[in-house]
Amino acid sequence: MLRKLLVPLDGSALSERALPYAAELARAAAASLTLVRTADVHPRLHLGLAHLLPEDPLSYLNMHADPLRTCGVVVDAAVAPGEPPRALMSEIERRQPDLVVMSTHARSGFDRLVHGSVTDTVVSHVGCPVMLVPAQAGSGASAAPRLAAKRVVVPLDGSRFSEAALPVAVDLARALGSEVLLVQAIIPLYPLPTDLELLTPSILDQEQSLADTEDAVADYLDGLAYRLSVSERGLRVTALAGTGQLTEVIRELSNTAQGHVNSSIGLVVMATHGRIGLARAIVGGEADAVVRADDLPVVLVHPHGAEPAPEEASGVSAQGEHRHA
Repeated sequence: MLRKLLVPLDGSALSERALPYAAELARAAAASLTLVRTADVHPRLHLGLAHLLPEDPLSYLNMHADPLRTCGVVVDAAVAPGEPPRALMSEIERRQPDLVVMSTHARSGFDRLVHGSVTDTVVSHVGCPVMLVPAQAGSGASAAPRLAAKRVVVPLDGSRFSEAALPVAVDLARALGSEVLLVQAIIPLYPLPTDLELLTPSILDQEQSLADTEDAVADYLDGLAYRLSVSERGLRVTALAGTGQLTEVIRELSNTAQGHVNSSIGLVVMATHGRIGLARAIVGGEADAVVRADDLPVVLVHPHGAEPAPEEASGVSAQGEHRHA
């Protein structure tokens, strides 16, 4: 259950892009919201960050908190003394939020240096889920809400590790009145020719193997969707197996659903076991790619006491004819 949300801010417009998403979640889930600003930076970065530092960190936080309070959101403003990311990590540890909502850094340059190291540290070390709002998504606290009633997508790979994202996805979907969509991407090892004259016996065998894998994955997803819909009464759960990279499957879903609010994607929830900056993530090592590919918020969940086990995956493993994300 989402009861406490935390948003790190650093005085920049980039960090503030997380605010509308956190505010919408806080209102939908009747959760409290804490805005955190560290009061210092590393000495080597003082000069470069001078234009980002408000003279009074608490006044800066309250400038963003007050409009939310007038809308009925319970908001706390906290100044964490020390240099980021250590001060921020200490504040997160002390407050134990159910979800941290923060923006990702830009793809290159100074923003990547400053925001990237903090984001990677938070994703790598906090125990709670982290929602990452892409740098290209919206701007400022006044941006229109984008999550309610849209689908919550959960990428899976057939393992219990990837399924650890499901409870978080369920909580978010219930709060937002959304549908949960279970997705698995199946990646052929070799592209299949479109010209029928080029279909050799070996290629036909590969095509049949791919079809068998798709059937196995569809059975796995449909079974999981049914069990989840039964255990979570009132929650709509659907499933989809797609061929291609996970980012391609999600992008195709987004394109297909354009103009249909109830079918469009609000956010992606997936399991991870490492630093997004080094692409040390599951599912299929594609969490980093998903975070950077589109303007969708991505919630990364650290499974507790679970390790990825490729042999648990449904269908054909990476050592077989096909692998799937």
